[in-house]
Amino acid sequence: MGNIPSVLLNQYAYIEQADYVLVESVYGDRIHEDNSERSLILKKALKDTIERQSTLLIPTFAIERTQDLIYEMNDLVTNNDGSGKRLGRVGEIDVYLDSPMGIEVTKVFRKYTQYLNESARKHAKNDEIFQFPFFTMTSSTEESMEINTAPNPKVIMAGAGMSTGGRILYHEERYLENPDNIILFVGHQVAGTTGYAIKEGDTPIYIHGSPVENNIEKRVIDGYSGHADQAMLLNWLSEFQTNPEKVFIVQGDKAASEALAHKARHVLGYKTCVPRPNELVSL
Repeated sequence: MGNIPSVLLNQYAYIEQADYVLVESVYGDRIHEDNSERSLILKKALKDTIERQSTLLIPTFAIERTQDLIYEMNDLVTNNDGSGKRLGRVGEIDVYLDSPMGIEVTKVFRKYTQYLNESARKHAKNDEIFQFPFFTMTSSTEESMEINTAPNPKVIMAGAGMSTGGRILYHEERYLENPDNIILFVGHQVAGTTGYAIKEGDTPIYIHGSPVENNIEKRVIDGYSGHADQAMLLNWLSEFQTNPEKVFIVQGDKAASEALAHKARHVLGYKTCVPRPNELVSL
């Protein structure tokens, strides 16, 4: 459904009438950090990486998450305190977007800035919001491999967001063993994925068939997720003018789905259902 308020996009619309509703529940049992809190966590990760002269890995989803991070880091890396922009300077650090799909999506965002929200459009008039000094987009395999020899400190954003494939695996293979390095998770990690195993501290992590010691420092920011949290989901559900006949709670781990269903029943008075896999429901 989307995470609001977005630094780039307009808020989603509400629906006033529906007989049946399907609503996601990825974060149905928790509340995200707000934008200021998530920016502070990102800022600290950047500062710590600079102080340690190490590497910050960010497994990144290509659509919206990548662009949000570029937009935030533009201010963090290049703008001085007192500039009138939202965040203060952290210092010089090379930032690499090593995601062919993320690069292509970023080009779309740059081309169609008229569809961004008012705040982002204002910034876009005075600044190239998706490009800044120390920021490099690496499309080719050769460019990606050159990141290995680039000096620290550096930030590497690469897909896949749950480390299920893509270039992030090559970087994790190289950087997971060093405890001075940091991996920053900015999206949900599904159980059974490599990203989840890294986040939970499992070791060794098997990447491309080889064991890698998982010594890297792990940090998490839920506030960059593309999914709404429990409060946002309940707010969206509360806007129906008349109660739907039933609300189906889908797309979430069992605990998250059941927590949201409980809230929707007891706070909003809705009839809810958390369907089981392959369950058939008669309407």
